[in-house]
Amino acid sequence: MLFDQDPNEEGVKHFGPFQTDKPFSWSPKGTYLIVIKSDKVEFMGGSQMTSIMTITEPKVEQVIFSPCEKYLMVYSPKNDLPYAVWNFMTLEKIREFDQVRDEHANTYQWSYDGKFIAKIKKEFVAIEYSEEEVKKQEEEREAFIKKRESGDEDAEEPVFPTETVKQFLAVYELPSMRMIEDSDGKLTSIYVEGLKEFLWAPNKNVLIHTSFPPGENVFPRISFTEVPSRRAL
Repeated sequence: MLFDQDPNEEGVKHFGPFQTDKPFSWSPKGTYLIVIKSDKVEFMGGSQMTSIMTITEPKVEQVIFSPCEKYLMVYSPKNDLPYAVWNFMTLEKIREFDQVRDEHANTYQWSYDGKFIAKIKKEFVAIEYSEEEVKKQEEEREAFIKKRESGDEDAEEPVFPTETVKQFLAVYELPSMRMIEDSDGKLTSIYVEGLKEFLWAPNKNVLIHTSFPPGENVFPRISFTEVPSRRAL
């Protein structure tokens, strides 16, 4: 149930009740009340708080409006393609994405004006060890087993990574949902060595990202990248 003012005041208007499968949420400007149901999402608004628009999207967990309220990111983790970007003005689904390891409802982030949406894209690369390295690993494993057999319960089992992760900033422009171009006109993501996290500047299309470059005695680095030019600031 919604009220247009303090429910204890005289002359208060109430709207609803509304039925939903998830907690209510508002669009960024407060224009729409988002009502998630099992087979669709309704957007309530207007002076009478009636259903203004509906998108048919099942199993939705979260809806994230762009700040300009022109676009939506709909997250449905049980669907084959959990991420769907909608043009809210035309009610058109313009792009869908698969969900990969470590991604969640807030993986994608909108720019302050809703003209871009970005995420950290991970590329998992298998590590190929040389014969000499493999032999050394086997020796370390055998040494560990002997220590345990001799009663050394504090012996630590050696662990050797099987893959390394390269992380990129994938930035898409709206409404095309195409990745932004590089200096050669190619649609590519932005590689940042040791990338850990990012956020958008609150008043301009600039990505602020934190990275931990490899190597000893290397401090974390905070960098700024202008979008869509990709220019380092």
